[in-house]
This record gives sequence, structure tokens and C-alpha cells, in this order.
Amino acid sequence: MPILHGILVAVLLLAGVAPSWAQGYPNRPVRVVVGFPPGGPTDVIARLMAQKLSDSLGQQFFVENIGGAGGNTAAGQVARVTPDGYTIMAISTGFLVNPSLYAKVPYDPIRDFSAVTLVAISPNVVVVNPSVSAKTLPELVQLIRNNPGKYSYAGPGVGSTPHLGGELFRLTYKLDLVHVPFAGARRRPCSQPSGAIHPLPSPRCRPRFRRSRAVKCVRSALRRRSARRQYPMCRPSPNRA
Repeated sequence: MPILHGILVAVLLLAGVAPSWAQGYPNRPVRVVVGFPPGGPTDVIARLMAQKLSDSLGQQFFVENIGGAGGNTAAGQVARVTPDGYTIMAISTGFLVNPSLYAKVPYDPIRDFSAVTLVAISPNVVVVNPSVSAKTLPELVQLIRNNPGKYSYAGPGVGSTPHLGGELFRLTYKLDLVHVPFAGARRRPCSQPSGAIHPLPSPRCRPRFRRSRAVKCVRSALRRRSARRQYPMCRPSPNRA
């Protein structure tokens, strides 16, 4: 599925405080807020980034996890802090999607934040329990159609890109699938029920998924603007017992 899970770093910055950066920013620790539980892709990338920033700038960048409401809780808190550059936020695409999904969100993604840089992009990967007979996406579609109401798919929360990608998959092929939201991306592979189908955001079908007996990669694709076509990133792994 060509739904991209992008990670941005957004920092509150007003023109009035910008000159202070020239006086040796940062001169005290910087808080990096992640709006999801520890262990998910946004958290892992934020921690790698924070370590690199600490090494490069000689000041501690520390990660603080504030989960809840698909990242809305954290974004609302960050939107209200002093805009001095000492609180930054690592966000996923849900940061911009959530205002269209929720009746009200406690922040304005345009007015309250300024984007700094794109840190990482990862395609969503469709993986299934090894007991599932499907080895390709067409086989998976046909299997679900032949067994309406039997299969479900997991996501790290309502409104996340795996959830939206799963719904796009369901609607495109007119499938009877139920979304099972988990409290963060880290828990999904560990909680995979027998026969469940999981669209997981994982860069290039990471080796731990290729080797795992718990999941089997069915499809990973990345849509590139230049070519406007899908690029398969991995092949189905053997169906292991």
C-alpha cells in the first residue's frame, strides 16, 4: 500500500525569539516530545535524531513520550509551551491528518508550529500470520473475499497511516475487514492474533520481520513522485510453521 509514514520535526518559533539563537543555542537541554508510546517508529527515529543532535550540538536532547488521542494530546501541550526552541516535537503524518478526523483538536498545525525538516520516510508493509495461505496481495484479497468477517487488521491507533492505509485497502477491494487499534505500533507484532492481517509501517520490510516466525511479508510498496508507480521492497517469506 502506497501510504507513506513520514516523520517531521516541528519546533515552535516566533520571529521575536529567533535572534537569541545566535547567542549559543542551545545553552540548556532540549525536550523532544513524541506523541506516542515508546517503541514505535516515531519514537525510535526521534531517539536516534536526539542522540545525533546531542552529539553535534554539545547539549542534551531528551525524548519525552506523551501518548494519547493519536498524538493530539502531545501536540496540544507543545502548542502551549513558551516558543523558545527548547521544546520540539517529532511528528508523524497524523499531525496533519488529525484535524480532518477529529471534531476538535487542541492545536493548529499551521499557526502553532513551524516545520524544520523531514527526517525519515517509511512505506507501510502488509504482513500476515504464517498460517495464512496467501503469499501475494491478490491471493490475500481473494482469501478475504472468500471468508467475509473472518479477518481483521491491526493498527497503532485510529487515524494513523496504517489505519488509513488499511481502510483504503478495504474500500478499494470491497473487503469485509475490521480494524483493531493498538496502543502504539510496538505492541502489534507482539500481539498478533492467529490469522490476523497487519499493515505495519516498517522501512523496507526490516530483517527482523523477514526472519520472524510470527509474521510473513506479503507486500511493501513505496510510491515515488518521479515515476508514479509502485516499487516492491520485499518478497514473501516462506510459510513457516
